[in-house]
Amino acid sequence: MSEAVKPLQLELLEYNEFMEKYRPHLSEEGNGIRQYAWGNPALTETDPSKIWTMLSNGEGHLMIESGIHHEDRIAYVITDIPAEPNIAIHVRLEAGSDVEDETEFLFGMDEDFDFADFPEDTN
Repeated sequence: MSEAVKPLQLELLEYNEFMEKYRPHLSEEGNGIRQYAWGNPALTETDPSKIWTMLSNGEGHLMIESGIHHEDRIAYVITDIPAEPNIAIHVRLEAGSDVEDETEFLFGMDEDFDFADFPEDTN
């Protein structure tokens, strides 16, 4: 008899919970989460359960989700601690969270940063 597939569960985390529980890599300057563009060799050398995706929800809000996603992505994040299997983890970076300025905190840059300047996929 084959083993039943467990249904995917959803877990919502606040930013500080994500930072403490999964320990994402920080930028070299230490002023934000380190971001990796698609095609960066670090992504292919990392356990996929430690790769997360920074996304824009289309309304100007940023979020981080476990796993590798392509649609609406901004960059990838690598953590020290892997995400649990069969759980989709969504990290909230919304108004009311402890993150006052998402762009500056996540990327170590000011609000004038233009995401259009971010490198496009080569694949």
